[in-house]
Amino acid sequence: MFLCLQNLSQFWYRQDTAECLATECQRLASSCEEGCGSIACISSPTVYRTLRKLNPKIKMSVFEFDSRFAVYGEDFVLYDYRSPLSVPSHLRESFDVIIADPPYLAEDCLTKVALTIKMLSKPDAKIILCTGKVMTELAARLMGLELQKFEIRHDKERLSNPFGCFSNYDLDEYCKYTC
Repeated sequence: MFLCLQNLSQFWYRQDTAECLATECQRLASSCEEGCGSIACISSPTVYRTLRKLNPKIKMSVFEFDSRFAVYGEDFVLYDYRSPLSVPSHLRESFDVIIADPPYLAEDCLTKVALTIKMLSKPDAKIILCTGKVMTELAARLMGLELQKFEIRHDKERLSNPFGCFSNYDLDEYCKYTC
């Protein structure tokens, strides 16, 4: 069951960060065997929006609790990290690229988002996780992700915890941390 919350806040990526991540997701999707891989944006609407502008034809979904993003029509999937397995069955094991930015900096939240990521991922999916650096050990243990040098920057830089970008491949080869 999903709860409706008022005054949901979003921490938007700076435009250069969103463009670097969106370009990388598109590159990864294009390098799939079929040349047209699919992308899941979990709690990362800034990347979704930027990707949609870059390539309106790419297959992608935005998994988001904030119903304001329902304006994206069929791409929108109502998602509550507290119910990590409650995603449409037709989307299971269907994504080549997954980018996630869990809504809370908590072990429970990342653990549940990791379950969703595993459920949505194709066997060789590329995973990008944007979260606090305090989650480094947990991200490695749950998903085999490593902290990258690429810096996640937000508009209004009001986050009190250092943020990091994690992946299951060498993201730094393609995303330079000085974007």
